Amino acid sequence: MSATVQVPPGTAVQLPVGAAVQVPVVAGPPAERGPGRQPRHAAPEPPERRAAHAGGTPADLVIAPSEERVLRRVRLIDSETAGAVLAAELKQAYTEAGSPGMGELGDAIVYSKATVSRVLSGKMHPKWTFVDRFAVVLGVPQEIVTRQWRPLWIAADLYRQKTGAPRNGPGRSDSAGFACELCGAWAVDFDRHADWHADCHGGRRPAAP
Repeated sequence: MSATVQVPPGTAVQLPVGAAVQVPVVAGPPAERGPGRQPRHAAPEPPERRAAHAGGTPADLVIAPSEERVLRRVRLIDSETAGAVLAAELKQAYTEAGSPGMGELGDAIVYSKATVSRVLSGKMHPKWTFVDRFAVVLGVPQEIVTRQWRPLWIAADLYRQKTGAPRNGPGRSDSAGFACELCGAWAVDFDRHADWHADCHGGRRPAAP
């Protein structure tokens, strides 16, 4: 037999030992899910995405840590001499690879023999595509490319842009010129024009005049 007794709030009640007490369970309001809350078993978001949600850098614009390290090294390099140092590094790698024929090497990296020669002699600042292909063909370790060549190339390229120096140097000029068989343009420097075709048209180069 059970009886229901109403007790005013705040009143102390003494119950016999062993007496059973039923306490009703009242469900509270559902927890709100704000921007700072996650489901109990949800996988944590990556740091870059959390930064994006918090108003930081968007996830697709976050710079990779490796590139940040490269940029830190660039700040320590003398940009005025970076081009010469890079040319010396490339020349050393070329020599250590057995000094392959420049024409053969040029075919492998899809650049002309004259371009290879100008880059290795320090007379021309190469595009990064040249440096990257050069490293792959000669088997240069990726660590050297990332830690040494990439910072040097960036520093040299920034200096070139700041001073307005041409990438290709003075180049070879012939007042007579020639008509390109591929595009019909009148050009006076075959090597430079052929390199342009190689860069823009998947490696296809016009025949020498």
